Amino acid sequence: LKDGSYTAEAQGHNDVIKLTVTVADGVISDVTVDEHAETDGIYGDAETAVIESVKGKTTADGADTASGATVSSEALIEAINLALEQAK
Repeated sequence: LKDGSYTAEAQGHNDVIKLTVTVADGVISDVTVDEHAETDGIYGDAETAVIESVKGKTTADGADTASGATVSSEALIEAINLALEQAK
């Protein structure tokens, strides 16, 4: 993967989730959620689980998800992978 910051979005449970993926040394170094309309109490678990499990990797495939927040988790994974397509 090419180093840099890449943005993408995917449909979450309530609305679109927009995020920025930062690639450093060829792997995911950070993911920042720029916008979401998910339910706060439930969504936070999904964001933490997915983002922490993809750091240091080259794909979001196989990322951890949050029980009870499957749609949000899957949207985060989809958006991360879409952002990474730009880094190839």
